[in-house]
Amino acid sequence: MLLIETLLVLLLANATAYLDSGGNPEDLRTLAGWESPQMLRRYTKATETERALRGHRTHSPADKL
Repeated sequence: MLLIETLLVLLLANATAYLDSGGNPEDLRTLAGWESPQMLRRYTKATETERALRGHRTHSPADKL
């Protein structure tokens, strides 16, 4: 059981690091072997708000006014 928990922690860390560095979520889903988008969200939910805010700062329409 400890091995499975350890593998899940590593998967979570790698998934969030991949997305945090600008990786494409669909590419991550494919590379991880997840058929469902829900699995992607399950493993990256903890940092989704942070990524959304960073994306907004980078691509904010207000900057184009």
